[in-house]
Amino acid sequence: MKAKEFKLAMVQMLVKGGDKQSNIQHAVELINEASGNGAQVVLLPECMDLGWTHPTSLTEAEEIPDGSVCQALMQAAKENSVYVCSGLTEKDGETIYNAAVIIDKNGNVLCKQR
Repeated sequence: MKAKEFKLAMVQMLVKGGDKQSNIQHAVELINEASGNGAQVVLLPECMDLGWTHPTSLTEAEEIPDGSVCQALMQAAKENSVYVCSGLTEKDGETIYNAAVIIDKNGNVLCKQR
């Protein structure tokens, strides 16, 4: 049986510590670009939303999948019909996690890992 081939984009982006909106916008632009170049899977950096070591990760981390960052990534995955894997800072109750999500091409979160 022949292995299935696919095109994967490993995205390198400067994460601006604490600048969630700028990071979301940049990530969506890069997902669009990768998709336009034929990628079927797009990998984004660890904690691309706030930066793990930035102090705002303690105050602005969001729930997955309901937070604005995850929702924006879900929408970009759906609009581009690509899988997206991204690192995010996650808030669950009073605890903050360095998490990763995999989003399918329909915009659904398939899994989350902390």
